[in-house]
Amino acid sequence: MASDQMALRIVLDGKFFWHQGHAYSGHMHYDLFARKYIEAGVNELIVCGRAYETAVLPAGARRLDGPGVRFERLAQYKGAAQFLTSIPKVIGRCWSLARAPEQIMLYVPGTLPFVVLFFLLLLRKPFGCLVVADPADQMGPQALRHPLQPYARRLYMALLRLSCRKAKAVLYVTQKYLQRGYPGKSRSVEFGASDVNISREFIVKQKSFPASEGQKTRFVYVAAMIQAYKGHDVLLKAAKLLQQRGARFEVVLVGGGALSQKYHQMAADLDIAPCMKFAGQVDSRDELRAVLDGADIFVIPSRAEGLPRAVVEAMARGLPVIGTNVGGMFELVPSDRLVPPNDHVALAELMWECCEGRYAGKMDVLSESSLSVAQMYLPEITAAVRRAFVNELFRSMC
Repeated sequence: MASDQMALRIVLDGKFFWHQGHAYSGHMHYDLFARKYIEAGVNELIVCGRAYETAVLPAGARRLDGPGVRFERLAQYKGAAQFLTSIPKVIGRCWSLARAPEQIMLYVPGTLPFVVLFFLLLLRKPFGCLVVADPADQMGPQALRHPLQPYARRLYMALLRLSCRKAKAVLYVTQKYLQRGYPGKSRSVEFGASDVNISREFIVKQKSFPASEGQKTRFVYVAAMIQAYKGHDVLLKAAKLLQQRGARFEVVLVGGGALSQKYHQMAADLDIAPCMKFAGQVDSRDELRAVLDGADIFVIPSRAEGLPRAVVEAMARGLPVIGTNVGGMFELVPSDRLVPPNDHVALAELMWECCEGRYAGKMDVLSESSLSVAQMYLPEITAAVRRAFVNELFRSMC
């Protein structure tokens, strides 16, 4: 296909802020998300999703549109109830989108992409997929509390399998995990490239550990406090057990959101506030670097993940990582530093091993392991895979 025809629509369920005629996001803005596809050879990228009108942007929000990239609002509903009332309008817009001349990539799983999927199959129009999570975890009983949870989980798993099986090319954020459960129609159209953004400059040559200077062992967790599946409550319960054992430690929680006040109150109720530091949202790479460099260990208590960006970023700064064995975590972290999700007792034991046990004197060795893994996610490596995916997507649609 001629290069001037390489226009791509990405349909996703992400929530954007609409401000003065532009879409903004804290983690899916131009530099972190859209520009990758322009650099992969796409001439025009049209991101289609939900956007909510706001007079004041939240801290850290940045514009999505830029050179070669624009945003198209599909809907602005929040939650299942508003979705149901918006169905006629959503269906109309998704039908128009499916008939658009540009090539289409579905960012799955997600409600809007799955609605568009139905019309693409009806029209027998080729499409591609970007698979970022497993609904088996994301909509599991510990991550989603709703009477319809079991049915929604099965439905989304079935739709994701269908999407991958029918897609002309599939890009996964993992190397193995998501591919196993949701394979493409053949291995030749499967591509694995994380959406992590790290540069050689961000990767530290050698990590220095604050705890080695006689201070408390400092754990850090970077995650927005928006979804319960991120497991902040599990980490707080684990911190309580660690406190009861007399460990000298501090947990730094980086991120804000609707659940922030709930976790502040939970820390107070557990009487662990002196061991916790709620650092709020970080708005720049320099701030993130400073937070990571001030810690000894990155801990991730999630109930569901794809391949977590925050873990790779922590590894790039030389931090050893411990956490729950969900999603593609096993691709990043050895099994002896992973515990089952939703098990605060096991997580507390793992944290104790870092403070006082078998890992306490081995931070340098664990740090070298993290840095080795981070090297696998340099932009030139992931960009080459993304470019091959884009070429396959457009080649298949010629």
